[in-house]
Amino acid sequence: MRYWQALQRRRGARIGKNAAALLTARAGAQVLGLLLAGLLIRQAGAEGWGRYVTVLAVLRIGLLVADLGLNTFTVREFARPAAARSPTLWGTVLGLKVLAALVLIGVLNAAAGLVLSYRPWGRLVALGSMMVLPDTLNGLAAARIKAAQRMEIESLLGFLMSLGILLTGGILLHFGYDEGFVLAAHALVGGLGALAFLSVLRRWEAPVPRCGGLREAGSVLRESAPFAVSNLAAMFYMRADLLILASWHGAGAAGVYGAAYRLWESVGLLPASILDALFPEMSRVSGRERIRKAFGVLYAKARRVLLILAAALVVASAVVAPWITSLLFNVSGSTHPATLLFYLLLASQPFTVLYLLAGHALYALGQQRRVTVVLLGASAINITLNAFLVPRWGYWASAGAMLLTEGALFALLERKRLQMTVEHNTG
Repeated sequence: MRYWQALQRRRGARIGKNAAALLTARAGAQVLGLLLAGLLIRQAGAEGWGRYVTVLAVLRIGLLVADLGLNTFTVREFARPAAARSPTLWGTVLGLKVLAALVLIGVLNAAAGLVLSYRPWGRLVALGSMMVLPDTLNGLAAARIKAAQRMEIESLLGFLMSLGILLTGGILLHFGYDEGFVLAAHALVGGLGALAFLSVLRRWEAPVPRCGGLREAGSVLRESAPFAVSNLAAMFYMRADLLILASWHGAGAAGVYGAAYRLWESVGLLPASILDALFPEMSRVSGRERIRKAFGVLYAKARRVLLILAAALVVASAVVAPWITSLLFNVSGSTHPATLLFYLLLASQPFTVLYLLAGHALYALGQQRRVTVVLLGASAINITLNAFLVPRWGYWASAGAMLLTEGALFALLERKRLQMTVEHNTG
């Protein structure tokens, strides 16, 4: 009993330390991102900001497609004992990621030239395509570091990249360059970050990574495919509203909603950091039959902590929202549409943290296909609601659709988790 209690304390301390490292870096990065947003809004107006966040949304969707689910797969597999994986797994995953990134770069530039004819939107897409390879390498390296539960390394490098983007982008904006050059700053700083990430991994992986054969690549892709579909569905779910809003009501409306959405994402930093720190440990204990009960204990404690945090964050965020909005838009923040939209989005926060926890639990248990089915359904509902309601009610419809589908996601994923828990405990 004493050994078990000591083991639980050590695990809790490690998870807490990792969560603190992630939160500190992400909070700092989010503040830097908000500062950059303020500079862009003041220099390029709401329309320039709207174009910037819309193109970023397109790029994020493309990056998720090119990810092939391999980042989440990497965290899960490398969190498990080394004997459980192939010696060529890292080289295989790295090769697949680089190949997918190169294909995406070609597709984006073809779209920018052939479809958009390098007009303002096409030019932004072409400049943004330079982010693809650095972001791909950074994401995979960060996943490998998270699997080793060395979140302080990933957090520090991520924060330094955010600081570099703010400084480089701010200098370019100061000298009259537009939002396209801020996207180029992302690419430049991301390239430097990729070199730093890979140098860290080079110290860990002394031999040069070797790729496995086609059979291993096919096996990896089959395992990661549900993660890929889930991540893509989640991204469409999170970004389709912005794209639909921009197409119907212009970049200005997208800029207002994008500001509220950015604030809402900031509220989720603390829960997201805890979940990221928790996932490697959940993956580790879920694969060991003799400590099967530890998984349920870990989940129950995480749920209590996340619910308390969600309630506190909602209250605190509602208080400071007018002040932050006034800083971003240089207007009275209490009645600005971005503030009111943020209040509406805040109501979904408890649902958000609980469905993310349930999804992480299913991932750790190897049930990613169940998450995929639920996310596809939720994405279809969200996109349908936005397509029918946004033309008439604009960003209010987008916020309302988000609130409804967050609640549906929690209900569906929690039901799947309960089913899987019964199977897991009796298997």
